[in-house]
Amino acid sequence: MLLETFYQKIDEELLEIIAKYPNEEKLHNKQLNQNKGYALLIWFIDFYAQKDIYKMYITDGKDDHSCDIIFSNKNVQEEEIFYVVQSKWVLNYNTEVSKQEFGYALSDFANVLNGKLLKRKNEHFNKKYELLINHLEKNGKVKFIFFTLAQFNAEIEGVTDTFNKNYAPNISLEVIDIQRIRKDYIEFKFKEVKTNNPLEYQYDPEDSKIEIDIERFNKRDFLEFKGRAEAYIFILRPKIIYELFRKYRFSLFFKNVRNPIHRSNYNEKIVETLLKKPNAFWYFNNGITAITKIIPEVGVHAKKIKLEGLQIINGAQTVYSIYQAYQHATRLQRAAMDSDARLTFRLIRSSDEEFNMQITRYTNSQNPMEDRDFRANDSIQQRLQNESFMTNFWYEKRRDEFRLTKEQQLKLNINVIQNTDYVKSYLAFQLQNPMVALLKQDLFFVSHREHKDGLYETIFNTETHFNDLFAATIVHKFVNYIVNSSRNEHHSTITYLQLFDLTVLALSKILLQKYFEMTKLNNSGKSFKVNLHLMTIVFKEKITEQQEVFKVIKYTAQVLMERLQGSEVEEVVDKLTKWALNPSFYEVLKDSIEQETLDIAKIQAIDLSKIDNWSKILVSFEGA
Repeated sequence: MLLETFYQKIDEELLEIIAKYPNEEKLHNKQLNQNKGYALLIWFIDFYAQKDIYKMYITDGKDDHSCDIIFSNKNVQEEEIFYVVQSKWVLNYNTEVSKQEFGYALSDFANVLNGKLLKRKNEHFNKKYELLINHLEKNGKVKFIFFTLAQFNAEIEGVTDTFNKNYAPNISLEVIDIQRIRKDYIEFKFKEVKTNNPLEYQYDPEDSKIEIDIERFNKRDFLEFKGRAEAYIFILRPKIIYELFRKYRFSLFFKNVRNPIHRSNYNEKIVETLLKKPNAFWYFNNGITAITKIIPEVGVHAKKIKLEGLQIINGAQTVYSIYQAYQHATRLQRAAMDSDARLTFRLIRSSDEEFNMQITRYTNSQNPMEDRDFRANDSIQQRLQNESFMTNFWYEKRRDEFRLTKEQQLKLNINVIQNTDYVKSYLAFQLQNPMVALLKQDLFFVSHREHKDGLYETIFNTETHFNDLFAATIVHKFVNYIVNSSRNEHHSTITYLQLFDLTVLALSKILLQKYFEMTKLNNSGKSFKVNLHLMTIVFKEKITEQQEVFKVIKYTAQVLMERLQGSEVEEVVDKLTKWALNPSFYEVLKDSIEQETLDIAKIQAIDLSKIDNWSKILVSFEGA
């Protein structure tokens, strides 16, 4: 989602807030911008804090310009944490955080900590401030938040680090800028995953020592297995699962390949069984599987076990459904669940990441899974997706993770593209290997450690960036249009279309580079950055320059067709297929085309007048 688009989306929501509260005079001043500033406070409370009665928390007043929001929450350990928020609405999304304004906020935050703020006319602020000071005197935890629709200014980073160092460990400061808000908005609204809420303390189960209660009925109430990895099977009550998720939330599933929170019939059935037939739950449910780095010897009479590095790798749907059922249940319903319902908990001790991946793969094989699903939580997949959020073309790293219908995508001008589509284009265009892109799609997300021909590390590494993936996919879209519009009865087979399509895509990179270096090379003599140019002309909607790229691609298709038809082999399809089966085919073809003189005049003379609606070629982008 482009930053401009996102800013407009937030602006619309601020106007909705203003209209929602017609009797709130702070939302109906003569100056609309002032109203939006106050509406942003309500937006923050609604989106992050999820509080209903906003007036209880907003401390902004006419005689002060700091501490716009003060409120407290209790974490899962029942510790009270105070949050002090300074909010800044800006007129332009391109604005950077002002060093001066941030300095004022930081000074006020320091005065809060030192108890130097004087009483003000704003009685609501005074009451909240008094509670905050009492909390600080009791060694309580406080988090200061600078919340702004401006963009982060790197010059304030050192100041923030110094503040956190000086006031650690109970006091912290976080800057939430528009880039961070956009990422959170996409995660919360369109993926329905709340993994990084700044108002929730983040516990890491992999770095925590966790104690859980196990059920003991007789000497045969758990199974111990000592094979390649030490393992146990225990029986747990629903309450244990509820408390685990309540504390560690979605970080429990970091190595899980499924999205645990999407509502489905399966989830509803789990909840229904727990509430209405708790004594049947163990018989109907397969339980959960977890891995841990450390597991103790379990004695005959043990009722508690301590774990380190806990991760649930199968059963995320079950865990979240138990949490939902337990959270909304009455006291009597909870008692019934804990009295009658039981859950099988399979625990495996392993620090071998490759073995852990294999366990995850095979324990999730009861439903059709794709190789890319098992890589969805890799750091590089998360990085590429985060980079894609800066555009309107989102990188889908696992199936169905975005809860957006086609209609919603169209309304928001969002295109969700599978990473498999990105990779196919990237392999052909950027990595110059069109035949691998066509023939080895089943190995895109397979490591060479799992299969000798696995391509995962070749494709995904430190040199892999979303901009390059996107540029390749843009060109693939153009190629797709050209190939499909020029197909005829002799060249209409799927095999031919895919072979021709990917070969043109790969050669386009060569000819685009040559063309732009001949027509746009600057005096510095630096190589022209084709991918950057492609990104620019798409996002800035430079139609004339998009048409220029289109002409080069069409020229590339013509060059390839001439090569194919100049053969003694009668059928173009046969020749292209034979070439494809020859590993050196593309390299020979590429070398010969690189040595040819590019006919600039011929390219620029290509007629595009027959294209009915040029702008629609990239509007509905569904992958190439």
